[in-house]
Amino acid sequence: MKIAPHFALWCLSACAVFAQPVSDEANVTPAAERLRIVGERASIEASFKADEAACQRRFFVSHCLAGIRLGRNEALAKLRRQELVLDESDRKQKAAQQLLKIDKKAADQRQQEARAQSQTAPLESATRNEPVELGAAAPSQGAASAKAGTGQATQARQQRKADQADARQVRAAANVEAAQARQAKAAQRKAEHERRLQESSATTGKALAAAP
Repeated sequence: MKIAPHFALWCLSACAVFAQPVSDEANVTPAAERLRIVGERASIEASFKADEAACQRRFFVSHCLAGIRLGRNEALAKLRRQELVLDESDRKQKAAQQLLKIDKKAADQRQQEARAQSQTAPLESATRNEPVELGAAAPSQGAASAKAGTGQATQARQQRKADQADARQVRAAANVEAAQARQAKAAQRKAEHERRLQESSATTGKALAAAP
């Protein structure tokens, strides 16, 4: 089967791009990769339009169109797979950043709790050693400070538990998104395989019908 000239030229240029050293690809940012995918998709569509017009001038129009459509679909599917990889990488990065924020907040809460406990301990000791005055109507200053320090420590522990629960939710959401991405990739591969089978069967049937 002959390949339309515009699409063949695009394939050669794409192969040259994909053949670049791995060290260059490692320096490419996700934003630059997305721009590259957008540009290549536009180039594929433009080449397809030109080749589609060229097929209209050929004798076996249907056979020609089936060939360029197959090449176009395969090229677009490859770009779509690259987009899914970028999407999954973005999700993992955002989840990691969220977890870092939660871990930092939890560490700050632990430090606050430790400071509160260190301040409470000597006050409680002093309170125990204070002489008891008969008929005292209000608690001593040391007892009030000790109570306040204990309340701060309790509040810090509660906040740390809430942060840990948030971290578990973030991890669970990231796992769900990763599973959904894997399912989407599998569904896309299945749909591409079925489409290629249908196009191949249609092309073979038309070729047999056109044969003398």
